[in-house]
Amino acid sequence: LTVGGVVAFFASPLGAIFFAVFNSLVLLAILLPVLGIVGFNLWQYWNTMEAPCPNCGAPARVLKNTGVAPNPSLCLNCGSLVAANVANDGIDAVGNSVNPNDGMVDATSLLDTLFGGTGGLLDTTTTTTTTTESTDQRAKKYQREQTVIDVEVEEED
Repeated sequence: LTVGGVVAFFASPLGAIFFAVFNSLVLLAILLPVLGIVGFNLWQYWNTMEAPCPNCGAPARVLKNTGVAPNPSLCLNCGSLVAANVANDGIDAVGNSVNPNDGMVDATSLLDTLFGGTGGLLDTTTTTTTTTESTDQRAKKYQREQTVIDVEVEEED
């Protein structure tokens, strides 16, 4: 009875419509990701360029210069603003560049800002004081830390 009902459903016009819609959705689920990846790669090939960053030398990808206004991008290695030059054969620095060797690049993320790290909402400030210990004090501290105290506990009934 069940097999006969399924065969009758797909033999009817309603079953044929259902079958066509289902097959179309499966085909779209397979083809759309492939077409999207191919389309993005073609767009990237025609509209972007990759060249070394003028500040740190790492490869950076930027939008090509269309002649209207430069579209600055960030170098993912050093954080400098970079843009394609007029001839679209290289990358120029835009505005204030960051020197990657000066150690002043602020590498905080949004999560660090919100949940701790560098003065976030949930940051608990701790103060650390450093003291210099003499070799004699270090030897006494080592002796204290290495001492084993054996304690026997007697249980009362």
